[in-house]
Amino acid sequence: MLNIEKVKITTLSENSVADIDYIAEWGFSVHISIEGCRPILFDTGYRHACTYNARVAGIRLSEIDKIVLSHGHADHTGGLKSVLEAIRHQNPYRKYIDIICHPAAIESQHVKHTDFYFYRGCPYHIDELTRLGARFKIFSEPHWITEDILSSGEVPMKTDFESVAPICYLKKGNQYENSTVEDDQALFILTDQGLIIILGCAHRGMINTILHAREITGVDEVHMVIGGSHLLNTSQKQQEKTLEAIQNLGIKKVALSHCTGMRPASFLAEKLGPKTFFFNNAGTAITFSGEKVNVDAFEKYDV
Repeated sequence: MLNIEKVKITTLSENSVADIDYIAEWGFSVHISIEGCRPILFDTGYRHACTYNARVAGIRLSEIDKIVLSHGHADHTGGLKSVLEAIRHQNPYRKYIDIICHPAAIESQHVKHTDFYFYRGCPYHIDELTRLGARFKIFSEPHWITEDILSSGEVPMKTDFESVAPICYLKKGNQYENSTVEDDQALFILTDQGLIIILGCAHRGMINTILHAREITGVDEVHMVIGGSHLLNTSQKQQEKTLEAIQNLGIKKVALSHCTGMRPASFLAEKLGPKTFFFNNAGTAITFSGEKVNVDAFEKYDV
């Protein structure tokens, strides 16, 4: 397991910003740096925030070893083209970069509002991304990214209070088929202080994802959960059940973002308190020292 003090997590795309020099967009992307290893990029945001904020943070995207996609929605894949272009610009000799995702992540994804279907998948054709150096590696099962970082694979639905919003669809030929967002994945980092769980959107449930992480890694202790929890527009009952599960599971730190929603995030912030909860925005850099979490952001946190 990793020494947690070797881990640094920097958010490059998120709905809001942690400091004045960064830009926000509806999307999510985090840069994961492990001392002595090449970094990993988890999601790419919606448009250009990932590449812009990487420059502000002094991060060279050309040094990334792999890109992992949480799922295929545009607010997580839309930055792929600008990231690949940045990598090629910074290192013209690099021929390719592996992009790890679920097979459904590159399918034609839509959402349905009223009686209309709207395309919400990756805005670029796979051939265009391949020409820019993308080399897609497709896995539906858990996959070891490094010796200590594991992608979740498909997340089982276990809790009785989490469900997938019924608005998601895949287009197969001329037909729209309801989707349970099986491509929804998370990253699990195994450290000497427990798991760090990085969520993309948690369409299949934040708590379901945490339970899955504990089961497939054999590690019960969860040090931190960070990312999108998809609590936006959920009922108060689900939010209360989520809070109860976080407390019962003994999760030490919770840093939510993106699709959590302002009201659910504020509810959890109040109930969990400032020693456990903090907001994770674009530009937030998280490091660890002992049992303390260091949050480099304009808004100061004592976690």
